[in-house]
Amino acid sequence: MIITSNGIEFMPLNWDFVCDGNWGQISFLVPKGTFKAGTNNGAYALEGVPKEYGDLASIINWDDAQLVYAAMPCTAWR
Repeated sequence: MIITSNGIEFMPLNWDFVCDGNWGQISFLVPKGTFKAGTNNGAYALEGVPKEYGDLASIINWDDAQLVYAAMPCTAWR
């Protein structure tokens, strides 16, 4: 799966979607440096990967990835 955001095309290293019935959060692990840390057109990018996302990052080297996440209505996922 190739994703384009802010004119940047990338392939996620891993992703996850959780939903509480109304709102959900989609999270991507992307190669470090793909996005500047902070807000990027509604998504938020971190410098790296927080320890609590260990399961999401288990298949890659944490030092080579950064976490990007955004909220979205669950109905958009269907």
